Amino acid sequence: MINEANIAQKKTLDFQKFEKEKLYPFFKEEFGYLNSAFILGENYDQYAIIYYYLINGKYFIDFDVSTIDQSITINSIISVDEYKKEIQGKGRAKKESREYLDKIMKEINFK
Repeated sequence: MINEANIAQKKTLDFQKFEKEKLYPFFKEEFGYLNSAFILGENYDQYAIIYYYLINGKYFIDFDVSTIDQSITINSIISVDEYKKEIQGKGRAKKESREYLDKIMKEINFK
């Protein structure tokens, strides 16, 4: 019988390892230093996973990671203020994005 909790736990551990070994060094190289990195979302494409992260409480980065060789391609880097403008407007997804960003920004500011 498949134990879904074990599968979910393994996937989480695998992602944490990937983040630590591949993404954090990439962020440090791109931004010069790394004091925080929060994943805002991910989407799956045919040969890539598209990630959205808030870096150092200042930058929103959108990048692809190849599912073939784990190479990283940056799609965009914008300021948090620019990202806030992008998620203005009506709709549940935009509202949830604003709420999540507000929650993360509060966490960063309390540290």
